[in-house]
Amino acid sequence: MAMEVTTTMVRFLFPKDKMVKKEKAMLFLCEKGESKKKVWVPLSKLDVKPNEDDERMNEVVIAKWLFLKGDLVFFVEPSEFIVKTEITSEQLAGNDKFNN
Repeated sequence: MAMEVTTTMVRFLFPKDKMVKKEKAMLFLCEKGESKKKVWVPLSKLDVKPNEDDERMNEVVIAKWLFLKGDLVFFVEPSEFIVKTEITSEQLAGNDKFNN
């Protein structure tokens, strides 16, 4: 049985010099006015690539639920929302609750 999973993703720009890659997470050093915050996001939950227009910035894509759950929402302005759809198969095999 195939299953379709749809996730809304958030794309935003973040300064490269304010991002620190650790073993399992990315540390975002956020500042807005006098407010400063360190925000950790697991590497497995985000996609980071250099911005083509500005070499000082990275383009970051994370799931909307994670963006809204953490403190990044207070420090960055999303540039785009993306709907991502994945087709998975046989993930629910063996779980009688979902098999009819």
